[in-house]
Amino acid sequence: MYKFLFKNRLAAVGFVVLTTISAASLVGTEDNAGLIEKTAQEIEQQKAEFEAEMGQMQIPKNTAPPPSSAEPSIAREPVEFTDDEELIDQTEGFDPTPVDSFDPAAIAQQEEVVIILNNEPVSEE
Repeated sequence: MYKFLFKNRLAAVGFVVLTTISAASLVGTEDNAGLIEKTAQEIEQQKAEFEAEMGQMQIPKNTAPPPSSAEPSIAREPVEFTDDEELIDQTEGFDPTPVDSFDPAAIAQQEEVVIILNNEPVSEE
């Protein structure tokens, strides 16, 4: 699209004019307010209307009584932390590690040597 746009002089001028008009309609000029400013004004107006409706409902904003300075402050107890040694779990029970009785020396002493080249069964005919 960009190759075609700037190969033709009229298309390039039209693109610049269209971009300028779009920017002027969004931002606005000195005489006219743009779309952004109009939208901001509408949002402010809706906010004022909403606040007026909330005021008519007479909902108290703060239902809790304000704290008085005459109330005694609650004494806080010091926090005690658990030692690291107590946090470590000393588990006991079944060991899932398999018993491996593989002894390479015993296999090396066998006289029979088996070499597996692939996993396909060999048929004897």
